[in-house]
Amino acid sequence: MFYPTDVFNLEISNEVLLSNTIFSLPSKQDIHNYIPWDETDIINRARMNLNFIVEYFNSISNGEQVTDTKLTPSVASILHKFILANCSDLLIPFTGDTGIPLSVASPEYWNSGQSQIKDLSSSFSKGYVKGLEHKSGIYCFWGNDKLACGSNLDFTDRLAFHYHIIRGELLPNRPLYAEILRLGIENFKYSPIVTFDNIYHLFTQQYPELSDVQGCKGILDLFGQFKARCLEQAVKSAVELELNGKGPITFTTHWDPIKFDNLAQGSRPFYAIDDSNLDIVRYSSIKQGAEELGISRKTVQTVMNYFEHYTKCPGRGNGLYTLLEQDQPSYTGSPHESLNPRNRPLLPYINYDLLPTNSVIGIDKEYTVRFIWKTTGLAAAACGLGSYINVSRWVNNRWVSVIIDNQKHVIAFVRNPLGLKGNKKSILVLDTLNNSSFTFNSLADCLRHFKEDVSVSSQWMKQYIRNKSLYKDRYKVQYVNTNVSHLNIGDKARL
Repeated sequence: MFYPTDVFNLEISNEVLLSNTIFSLPSKQDIHNYIPWDETDIINRARMNLNFIVEYFNSISNGEQVTDTKLTPSVASILHKFILANCSDLLIPFTGDTGIPLSVASPEYWNSGQSQIKDLSSSFSKGYVKGLEHKSGIYCFWGNDKLACGSNLDFTDRLAFHYHIIRGELLPNRPLYAEILRLGIENFKYSPIVTFDNIYHLFTQQYPELSDVQGCKGILDLFGQFKARCLEQAVKSAVELELNGKGPITFTTHWDPIKFDNLAQGSRPFYAIDDSNLDIVRYSSIKQGAEELGISRKTVQTVMNYFEHYTKCPGRGNGLYTLLEQDQPSYTGSPHESLNPRNRPLLPYINYDLLPTNSVIGIDKEYTVRFIWKTTGLAAAACGLGSYINVSRWVNNRWVSVIIDNQKHVIAFVRNPLGLKGNKKSILVLDTLNNSSFTFNSLADCLRHFKEDVSVSSQWMKQYIRNKSLYKDRYKVQYVNTNVSHLNIGDKARL
């Protein structure tokens, strides 16, 4: 693996990373009282992407890589030197402890009256995060002797976002929000745990003349996010966080140099072409195109240059359009496939139509059903794999060696792909007033029918489905059972 320190022989210390920790760094005598780093596989993969970014900027600054964008060799050289000077501690594995005391999870800390611990009220106040302007890091909520830990690039924006979610009673199935809705935000305390300078803000302070070079913020935010989320992972692994979700911390450090080069061009003119190739419209920028097509800028950026993909555009009479940039590479398939971490090639020779959507099947290399579990969590427990994520990440795409009842087995976790999170499920709506029913291809289509905001309404609609309660005191909403399986132990699942 390439590490810049191998080339530049830098002296790296994790104390650089922890210089803004609210707590004192551990002494050698008290090292066991502090939270250690947890180098997960996900963290190691994310770090490889960050190293790739550093090498990419280095190759441009040395003239080894040619780009036709505003990312000139001089700008790339500045970015490269800035990252090495300010983020080199992130490019090599962490060692030792984080400097965060284990006592952060104790009632003694939260009742200590320290100035950074804030008693929350029903309305958001910037006073809770006073002095944390342009800071990133991790924070905790404490309520009813339960703890939640989170990370952010901006303390003010993140806490305000939490209040927005709570006010709208959104995401009630998340442990933290469920507990806040049950007890009231007034019964919770908030405290920053580790703070450090926002990396992009630090960059603009040092190089104000480069603040308008598009793409720099997104790249430098990846480093800030990595730094904060590694700290969050360490806390999550060391103490019990009853108000956090299960599974390891994930990252969005997927790196595509072509897309960065496109972003650096600024305006990005493009064409919208309908599915009949008769209506062709040119837009001078993503902002203009998004506004006139009636879709978000994020959608435009996501689907751009996927010539086989058509997007419904309300601004053009709900017509279907593909969005293409001139003289840029085009992509096949769906843009959403590359964004879905579960979209891995399926194991061959398995008759997936036989498999249930509501269970996880363990098959051996003879494609014989050996185990059946109701959930990935139960499968993980039976195989000694810990969290459900260690099963769900390999469903349908890998043979794994596990120990079950003190015996070693080589199996694949398989299920009908319709049961995987992220795949569309048909929705059946029953009108209890007139005993009629109608179906939709997806939950999003169902929400649009009822004129609900898809971006914020899907979670609470799922609550109606899970609780089997009536939406608008009239409609019963449920997933369509598209697959009924009667597989038993010993059955074959091969095509």
